[in-house]
Amino acid sequence: MARTQVLIIGGGFAGLSAAQALSSKVDVILVDAGLDFEWQPNLHEIVSGLKRAQALQIPRAPLLERWGHRFVRARVLAVDPDNQRALLDNGQTLSYDVLMVAPGAARLTASLPQLSTHSVPLRTVADAEQIRARLQALEASGRPYHVVVMGGGFIGVELAGELLRSDAQLPSLKLHLVEGGERLMQGYPERIHRDVLKELTAASVDVRLNTRVASVEPEAVILENGERIAADLVVDGLGSAPPRLLAESGLAAPRQWAPTRPGLQSVRYDNVFILGDSAALPSPISKQAYQALKMGAVAAENVGRLLRGRSLKTFRPREEVYLITFGEMNTFFAYHGFAVADRSLSVGRELIFQQGMLTFDLPTAEAARQRLGDRVEDVMLRRVWPQLLRVAS
Repeated sequence: MARTQVLIIGGGFAGLSAAQALSSKVDVILVDAGLDFEWQPNLHEIVSGLKRAQALQIPRAPLLERWGHRFVRARVLAVDPDNQRALLDNGQTLSYDVLMVAPGAARLTASLPQLSTHSVPLRTVADAEQIRARLQALEASGRPYHVVVMGGGFIGVELAGELLRSDAQLPSLKLHLVEGGERLMQGYPERIHRDVLKELTAASVDVRLNTRVASVEPEAVILENGERIAADLVVDGLGSAPPRLLAESGLAAPRQWAPTRPGLQSVRYDNVFILGDSAALPSPISKQAYQALKMGAVAAENVGRLLRGRSLKTFRPREEVYLITFGEMNTFFAYHGFAVADRSLSVGRELIFQQGMLTFDLPTAEAARQRLGDRVEDVMLRRVWPQLLRVAS
């Protein structure tokens, strides 16, 4: 009897979580264009030098092999759900019995197409390294330079905090933060906005609220009111958009996230599960890593239930809890509209990172033990030791 073929598109939090939970009794192939899984919530710490790139990366192929599955490095060009197959950019066509769709999100560039050319996003380790290299080159020029961060949400606020970190050593930086809404961190407790704005103002950061960008040029950002902000570097910290693959595969309407049933099945195909950012979940459920991890685990369980003819388990999101770092100045814990702030809370954020990496990367092999050693070294040499020196001085 032929074994069930399960295809996973995307090796981020949701895709890897699903692969880890799927039984080795089914044939699982995970497809992703990148060799490494990357812990995206901490990318801003690469920009400031608090973490090295390799500390946020785990090679996907050894993980899949350890779980009894297979990894294919490629980009999925098209999915044909009616005929149960996917076309890859290497020319390969993969057939499946069950499909798990978790390609993540795309950049929100529809209203500002110049973003793709004249700005750098912060979505991958390569992006973070590029931003850091650009900053170091600008700093080496010996002249004041301007960096514009577009977006006052998670990405923009946490990146701004890292750019102001003393360890980042960017004395010539002139920082601008542009947010289209009336406050920073919209949708989160008001206290976070107040405290962050106070810190930014004290650091002479040019904060523009209720301000929209009309266009992005090679050396400037043009606002809708016609004002021009000089920009040696523009960082795109705006929101996300659904990947085109969802609509092109018939899993979602154009420019929409894919709707799901309670068990994360596609509303159109019983054998297709939608995970992570790609799923259209009801508000106020946010597109966060911890939700994606649980979605992967629930969807994997439901694949087994589907194959056995049992009813599917309903996905029940985790409680919305956030730890938001603002460089060395502050860390916020937010829960149910309530927020507390204290620098020491950054330890909790670090523990979440370390525990999360260990969830996938158990130190059972020499390479995994080396990666664990690198992560611990980053903590001790780049976070703990500098803090001890500051206290001692």
